[in-house]
Amino acid sequence: MDFLRSRHILNLIGEGLPMSSVSYKDKQFEVNIEGYLKTFDSWTAEFSQAMAKEEGIEDLTDEHWLIIEYVRNYYAKHGIAPMILKLQRDLKISIWRIHELFPTTSERAICKIAGLPKPTGCI
Repeated sequence: MDFLRSRHILNLIGEGLPMSSVSYKDKQFEVNIEGYLKTFDSWTAEFSQAMAKEEGIEDLTDEHWLIIEYVRNYYAKHGIAPMILKLQRDLKISIWRIHELFPTTSERAICKIAGLPKPTGCI
């Protein structure tokens, strides 16, 4: 079975994804095969910094942290990531700016960096 096919099958399995880990500054974080943090409560700022680097973001700015904190707080309250339009309205930030800050598949990158589970739809 080739890699892409086996990865697709793993995606279909969902919660049963094999676990892996990400290291950053002598800290280990348990993630699934797609890089999403295993448990919401094990998140730290260091995890966000590590995942940002994986997503090609060298330094997290105050704007990044504003979005990360908003998304984490929303998830903690509602159990789901906010829709991107809600994030945009509540933070008064343009969709273009969000895509500049999180250039690789913005919505999924935001969730991954913020330590949320993989979104099932667009956030």
